Amino acid sequence: MRGMSLIGLATDFGDSVYVGEMKAVILARAPAARVVDLFHSVSPQCVLEGAFLLSKSWPFFPEGSILVAVVDPGVGSDRRILAVRAHRRTFLAPDNGLLSFISKSDVEDMRVVENRSFFLPHVSATFHGRDIFAPVAGALAKGTPLAKLGRRTSAPVRLSDLSPVRRAGGLEGKIVHVDRFGNLVTNLSTRHAPRAIVAGRRRFRSAVRTYSDAPEGRPVILKGSFDTWEIVVKNGSAAHFLKLPIGSPVRQELS
Repeated sequence: MRGMSLIGLATDFGDSVYVGEMKAVILARAPAARVVDLFHSVSPQCVLEGAFLLSKSWPFFPEGSILVAVVDPGVGSDRRILAVRAHRRTFLAPDNGLLSFISKSDVEDMRVVENRSFFLPHVSATFHGRDIFAPVAGALAKGTPLAKLGRRTSAPVRLSDLSPVRRAGGLEGKIVHVDRFGNLVTNLSTRHAPRAIVAGRRRFRSAVRTYSDAPEGRPVILKGSFDTWEIVVKNGSAAHFLKLPIGSPVRQELS
């Protein structure tokens, strides 16, 4: 039934009032919609972290869902807002690389959101999440076709460092997320069995299967739930121990 779409919200707004205001606008436009808080704890303005988490989370939403991502350091500028139909879901995000995980071949339709009739009457220069993204999400939940939002486009901004890069003898990746436990999540896939993983001045040569298998107080690597390698400290914080922020390089030695 139209209007009963599942809408996932992904932002860097934390526990601020901004999240509640977005939900209120969405439900004012589509009262039957169901809104899920996917994440709001992304590091402020960290597009890389937001793109990674979104890339790992969207498959858990059923077909027909609407994923609204607002990690938007360029809010109020001339950056575009995109509505993308892919994987039988709809993604709404600023055109800043948040949707880099969607390959060109998976795009069914991509539109620039520019039809102001779907926006709130007054658009703040600093809160497009409430004034543009939320009412547009509500309109989509009610069945508005993407074609009514704006012109078609096919050239979105893409992040160059969301996926690892193959170098001689291995893969060069990055720390892309630090979770609330202080685990350092990398974008290095666990599909590849490494000879070693190098992060900062540390070289990790063997992995543990569970947190309980790790020695107390010493950083180790572990296959995380995102199917990427993580650096963890049992009952502690790898982020505090190693002082490696998001964006720090990591290397997966394969030979």
